[in-house]
Amino acid sequence: MTSFAAGTRKAVSLNSPAGGWADYWQVAIDPTSIAAAAQGSFTVDVPGAKSGDMVFVSAEGPLHTELSVAGAKVTAPGVVTIYLNNDIDATTAIDDASTNFNLMVIHLS
Repeated sequence: MTSFAAGTRKAVSLNSPAGGWADYWQVAIDPTSIAAAAQGSFTVDVPGAKSGDMVFVSAEGPLHTELSVAGAKVTAPGVVTIYLNNDIDATTAIDDASTNFNLMVIHLS
């Protein structure tokens, strides 16, 4: 797991009839080497994120051919962890370049 990256809030949507709201963030992450057939995780400081919030993540630019975004979740108050999978065979580690990731955090309450 890498150290904390600071996210930049891009927008907030407050129009939910159920009382929830969405927060949109962007963060630049330079993934460390991810071992062959393994998963890497990267933490992002997202103020206001809490357990039970839904998190959606996407890479803004292209990732290495064999890397895939496995998902993201709130792992501590104010902290979102992004997961990347190395989908290549069992012998090749991948060290990708810095990429911007977009997060949408849906606060359910």
